[in-house]
Amino acid sequence: MYPDRDASYVYEHLKYFLSKYPRLDRGIDIAIQPGGTAIVIREQKILRIAKELGHRTVRAIVSLDSADADVAVFQRRTGASMLDVSALEQESNSAVSLEWHVFFFARPLTLAERERFVQDMSRSFEPRASMRFKDVKLTPLTVDFTHDGLSAEFEAWTPVGEADHEWIKAFIERYVKFSETVAPIVSYRGLML
Repeated sequence: MYPDRDASYVYEHLKYFLSKYPRLDRGIDIAIQPGGTAIVIREQKILRIAKELGHRTVRAIVSLDSADADVAVFQRRTGASMLDVSALEQESNSAVSLEWHVFFFARPLTLAERERFVQDMSRSFEPRASMRFKDVKLTPLTVDFTHDGLSAEFEAWTPVGEADHEWIKAFIERYVKFSETVAPIVSYRGLML
């Protein structure tokens, strides 16, 4: 395993975010060496978190530099299987997906700040926020403040796949503005702000 030089995540925050999912769709990048030995070349933290959370499998993208014969040896030895490309394409072409949103703050939020956070985030998940919401029954956000008020989390239908760039831009602007004007956000889904 190569050293993980990506310092853009808060490890424990990322781990908490990923613990919300029963399986990890987020994957690692591997290179298969002669003889079928895999080396993790990117996203080492995902493999480590997967092990810590007790996941028996993790998705991996195999480097194009890996020889087919070595990949075949790796698959036979480990029982790894290739994912169905059409299923992956169908996943990525979905208009929306039920996704977790987890924020960690630099300090616990006051009651007024919590109310403001819910109000600001709710605007991103209203029917008019994205045309992708047209076929989904949206419900009001239920935001839980956890970790003694240091984090906020909610599950919501979220544009995915061929992303709604305007929605993503507005959503990021909304939480960055909250971080700059109300209470500093340390991380979103583990990614440092």
